[in-house]
Amino acid sequence: MITLARLTRKWVVLSSLCGLGLTVTAPIAQAQLSTPTPQVQPSSSPPAQLSPVPQAGSTLYDRAQQELPSDMYVLYRVVERIARANGLDASPWRVEIVPTYDNYAFAAQPNLVAVHRGLLDQLAGDSSAIACIVGREMGHNVKRHLALGEEQRAEQQAQLAEQLSQQAVAQSQEMADQARNAATAGSVLGTLGGFLGILGPVGAIGSSVLGTVAGAAIDGPEDTTEEMMEDYNNQIAQLDEKLDAAARQQEFEADEAGYLYATQAGFEPEGCLRAMTVLERIPGAEPNPDQPSMPDRRIAMQQLMTERPADSLVSTGDAKLTLTQPLAYEGLSRDGNSLRVAPRSGGSSDIDRILGR
Repeated sequence: MITLARLTRKWVVLSSLCGLGLTVTAPIAQAQLSTPTPQVQPSSSPPAQLSPVPQAGSTLYDRAQQELPSDMYVLYRVVERIARANGLDASPWRVEIVPTYDNYAFAAQPNLVAVHRGLLDQLAGDSSAIACIVGREMGHNVKRHLALGEEQRAEQQAQLAEQLSQQAVAQSQEMADQARNAATAGSVLGTLGGFLGILGPVGAIGSSVLGTVAGAAIDGPEDTTEEMMEDYNNQIAQLDEKLDAAARQQEFEADEAGYLYATQAGFEPEGCLRAMTVLERIPGAEPNPDQPSMPDRRIAMQQLMTERPADSLVSTGDAKLTLTQPLAYEGLSRDGNSLRVAPRSGGSSDIDRILGR
């Protein structure tokens, strides 16, 4: 029997939807601001004091390589390149390394790409594989999978609550019409009231429906309530499968974004396949029902690589890169955990330009 708790867990999954196909229930709690701060401080001066303008005699990338830990340097270069090559540099991105040794990457907040240290270790030395994974998490952000998950949650819950409310009101009216005596009315009220108590978290329907059946009674109310419960559980099961399908589709869309973004930025397209090969070997990589299997993802990726060959993507990316300047990193973001990659505007406040001195 599928319960309301299962439905609630499903929406938690859709609001994060950002695992790598290992499990949808990636430890999102580890992405919160309470997460231990990744070691992004340079050895000589704190990141908050870094100037977005390269020092004389060195390039921005040279300075980043000297000041940032190696993993953070790779993530900075990947995000910076993907953002410029794909026109995603209008707003800042944030990069976070989660210090626990797990094999996840996710996008738990807008424009945040968080990668667990274990995954970076598994893909060390293969920047194209890392770029594909980072690109798919950027895709989750760009395609509004986080926001759409919340919107879909509210919409589906409202629709289900309305349907159940109408059914309960209709059933209670029938019970009232067939009432025989006040003795059985109490039994009906208690039995139906228990059912509506279960539905309460789905929608505010309890009190109004109970008012309709007050004093009403029919023979065999338990059978009627069991039918209502069965119908309720069937609808929950249908909604559950609908959410599973939506989650699977979003994972395919993220895979597509990872390939397109990374390849257009000049990374090797085969990096996506290499990343999948690594993920397949990790224990516990079997997907949940709301995720596509790795073989299905690999087939879809190979088909995409045929339909969207790398040559045309690289040409498009080169054109965008030629028209833009490297994006500076600005030290720790205001969340205290992630490295902030500045937008193409430079990220400085325009308050003086707008209001004057």
